[in-house]
Amino acid sequence: MPERYTINSSSDHTGDNTDILSEPGLIRGILEASPFGILVLNAEGQILHANPRAEVMLGLTRQQMIERGCNPAHWLLPDNRDEAHQPPFQNIVATGQPLRDRLTSIDLPDGRQVWLIINASPLYDSTGRVQNVVVIITDVTEQVITQRALEDRTRQYHMLVERVPAVVYLSAMDASGTTLYISPQIERLLGYTPDEWLADPELWIKRLHPDDRDRVLAAFDRFIRSGEPFACEYRSLARDGRVVWVYEEAVALPPQDDAPPLHQGIVVDITARKEAEEALREAEERYRSIIQNAVVGIFRSTLTGRFITVNPAMARLFGYESPEQFIESVTDIARQLYLDPAQRSEMIELVCRDAGMHRFEAEFRRRDGGVFTGQLDLRLVRDEGGEPLYLEGFLDDVTERKRLEAQLRQGQKMEAMGRLAGGVAHDFNNLLTAILGYSDLILRRLDAHDPLKPEVLEIRKAAEQAAALTGQLLAFSRKQILQPRVINLNDVVRRVERMLQRLIGEHIELVLDLDPALGVIRADPAQMEQVVVNLAINARDAMPRGGRLVIRTGTAQLDQSFIREHLGAQTGIYATLTVSDSGEGMDGETMSHLFEPFFTTKEQGCGTGLGLATVYGIVKQSEGYIWVDSEPGHGTTFTIYLPLVEASPEAPALTPAPTVAGQPGSETILVVEDNALVRGLICDVLTQHGYTVLHASDGPGALEVFRQHRRPIHLLVSDVVMPGGMSGLDLAQHLASLDRDLRVLLLSGYAEDAMDHYGGRPGQAAFLQKPFTPDVLVRTVRAMLDQPRTIV
Repeated sequence: MPERYTINSSSDHTGDNTDILSEPGLIRGILEASPFGILVLNAEGQILHANPRAEVMLGLTRQQMIERGCNPAHWLLPDNRDEAHQPPFQNIVATGQPLRDRLTSIDLPDGRQVWLIINASPLYDSTGRVQNVVVIITDVTEQVITQRALEDRTRQYHMLVERVPAVVYLSAMDASGTTLYISPQIERLLGYTPDEWLADPELWIKRLHPDDRDRVLAAFDRFIRSGEPFACEYRSLARDGRVVWVYEEAVALPPQDDAPPLHQGIVVDITARKEAEEALREAEERYRSIIQNAVVGIFRSTLTGRFITVNPAMARLFGYESPEQFIESVTDIARQLYLDPAQRSEMIELVCRDAGMHRFEAEFRRRDGGVFTGQLDLRLVRDEGGEPLYLEGFLDDVTERKRLEAQLRQGQKMEAMGRLAGGVAHDFNNLLTAILGYSDLILRRLDAHDPLKPEVLEIRKAAEQAAALTGQLLAFSRKQILQPRVINLNDVVRRVERMLQRLIGEHIELVLDLDPALGVIRADPAQMEQVVVNLAINARDAMPRGGRLVIRTGTAQLDQSFIREHLGAQTGIYATLTVSDSGEGMDGETMSHLFEPFFTTKEQGCGTGLGLATVYGIVKQSEGYIWVDSEPGHGTTFTIYLPLVEASPEAPALTPAPTVAGQPGSETILVVEDNALVRGLICDVLTQHGYTVLHASDGPGALEVFRQHRRPIHLLVSDVVMPGGMSGLDLAQHLASLDRDLRVLLLSGYAEDAMDHYGGRPGQAAFLQKPFTPDVLVRTVRAMLDQPRTIV
């Protein structure tokens, strides 16, 4: 039961109602001094009294309230009940139940809205009936406004926190780290809802990666003990097993009265950053590995001439053991490393003027004084403002490549010169064939005392000398006729030993160092003798004041390292022929022209310049290689490599007894030659010896003659190289298919493996090299015609 307060009052409520305040000064003083607004209402809700504080709160005087008919029961105690209950004021009057801490708002006459807390209690009369209601008003407008502002800020804070791409939490500042609040982002991060996280204080520790747990807990313990900010990167295990990298930062909150200490923190997912860092680290490691293991020098340097960084290859290139030693030792790049220091300044000027990478070649000096040719790729790096920072680039030792390129160019040049020499020799041989042939015909018509005979003999002698020169040109161009057989180089050297002693003279010592276990090769022995003689003569001329000539044979295994250094060579086992002299030696420029035809360092009239060119051609045509090593003042060494073969040496072929030149013939011969002089000579010589001669200037013409001639043609004499789209080989093969008994004699200024390409029957074809004499032609023709037919 609530307490009852009884007031004595008259039944007349229309007077001034001063009877309730009849106690002199006591109650009035209380009411007047109260900091709360106090209203006294009758049972009908009319105002009987309002203290000054109430007037201030409500903005009306008591008289104004009475005059305006204000009924606080309606606007102080609004009816917000549901239908099952009475309005608050009526409930007080009817039941005597007081109203406690009712929060309500009212609009004041001046338009302001105030928030009030209402407490109302009934007063009873002597009969126990509710006679009055005392309403106590507390103005809480400021508190409400503050509270609502706080709630708004709190709501905005939570909205912000829940939108931040990170987990925000509030936890106890103790070893347990009990979480009081955690934002919803925790579910997206680790797969646990905030409720699950709050329900298990150990969940944070449980989800720490085992490899990080001790480190993180130790850091957190220091944070709890010292209060210093906590910041840590570590791995957590998500519910689905994912490993999540996070960055956590926490600070201790200022203490508040007796409340337990708290700390607030944020957890950010840094997995993507860590993965990027790992990818970058791996890329940098690969990049570093590439640089560290690169075979070319890689560097950064200042413009003033100091290295910033270099890789090991750069240090090795200049003969230093490590990049650190190289950087420390080289303090002036231009002066210490460049053969021509001015080159570096020129390079820098260019890269400063034109952006991008530039390629240079320069001569560099190694630590031991050795020189190499370097290919330098260089660029200038600038800062964001365009100011030069440093130079960076690549340096490669291209000395070997330049040497091989020079070998390739030399080989291409020699090939081109060989084709030219071969073509010239071919044309000259046609002319020489005519000169020699007609000279012989003239000599046959002259008696022994004819005054013209000496002049004709001189013409023939000059033609023979010219033929010897063209023979050397053919040797150089690798188009001469060879008669290869299996031979031993030791035998070749021994056969010419006595001749060499006479050729080089007594002032030069000849030393032979022949390998007794030397294998055999396949080559033309006469041409190999020519090689030895020519090299010996060349050595003699390099030792005018005497010296030593060493001829050595041996065996060499050519491997890949040799092949890399000697362009065009092939691996295998080779017989070697080395000719060394102690003469004057040669410089690089001389060696670059050494095997060119007509190149000579001798005085005019002291050589044709074809000796070494002939050697080069013979060796190449024998499928070998020749290399020369020489330095001024240190002599010269020629080394020839010829492939060994699995065979036994062959005995020299027996030369058959020559056919009598004057023996007449009666057979029919078809002569095909595009050169009119040679064609006329052949026809004249054969006609004089009784043969029936048909002739044509090219292949198609010969086919027409062959078809129109009704009688057998016994021999085809044809040049190999002819115009008209049909070579002598093509013609011979075509006619042989029409007449299986047809014999073939092929003519040419050079061989070009003519017989190897002829597909006729064995024994029915031969080759005659230009220039030839009438006697040689007649004997060869007769020998061909006298050979027995092949029976298949």
